Amino acid sequence: GVSGEHIADYICAVEFGWGKDWDGHDKGADGKWLEGVPSASKTGKLSAGGSPKASHVLYKLTDGANGTGIDAVWRANPANNEGKKFAIVEAKASRDEDAPKFMRKLNYTRKPGISSKLGVSGIADPSELIEPIESDASSSQSKNKSPVSSGKNKPANTKREEDFTKRKRDLLVQMSSEWIAKNISKAVLGRSLIAQVMSSYSRHLFYAPLFHTSLSPKEHASAQLGSLEESAHQNHKAFHYSEHEIKGFVNKRKKSLTKKHGALDSLKIEA
Repeated sequence: GVSGEHIADYICAVEFGWGKDWDGHDKGADGKWLEGVPSASKTGKLSAGGSPKASHVLYKLTDGANGTGIDAVWRANPANNEGKKFAIVEAKASRDEDAPKFMRKLNYTRKPGISSKLGVSGIADPSELIEPIESDASSSQSKNKSPVSSGKNKPANTKREEDFTKRKRDLLVQMSSEWIAKNISKAVLGRSLIAQVMSSYSRHLFYAPLFHTSLSPKEHASAQLGSLEESAHQNHKAFHYSEHEIKGFVNKRKKSLTKKHGALDSLKIEA
């Protein structure tokens, strides 16, 4: 949900310090970068946000959600980005989940596991997805429904089977290195910048469920429902998962998919 993307943007900008010169909480497309537009050499948001989408814009709470690609790409400070220049950011929000049992204990330090929240594109059974199948998979599905029988024995299924096998080859786990490589050109512009991002990035995932103890996601949800002023949602907090945790979640998801679909190139375990 977009409150997740909005919260993630402001954690990257303010708490991580990668966008301190962005003028304006929740201004969306009316905001400005006071020290110049972010680039390969200047920290800030490189991907698009706002409504309509525009490069470098931080999400307003009321902006439409991002869809199925990469939520955000930032030029980061390597000092708090595992030594890498760029950050690939995924934001998850949830409306109505209960908190895991361990969070009811005092002084818990664990974070909820999120591997089941990583979407998988290319799967034919939507019940296995958290997020929608990428459009090319679903449109090819509808195109290849077997034709209405004309009385002749046509091998209607072979095309569908071929199509399914092809789709299976493209099984991609969200936030995996393969998924990022496929989606990066929709997130940042220009071949040179894409090459630089791909050679030096670290992954971040922010999960902002309503049960987060900071109440930040709850405040954002209330502000959205009640169309409240931006001053009502200035607290930006979420569970933050960094590179090694995300790699663990991605590999866990890849292993379970490999059991089901076999050892596909796109499901190679990340070292």
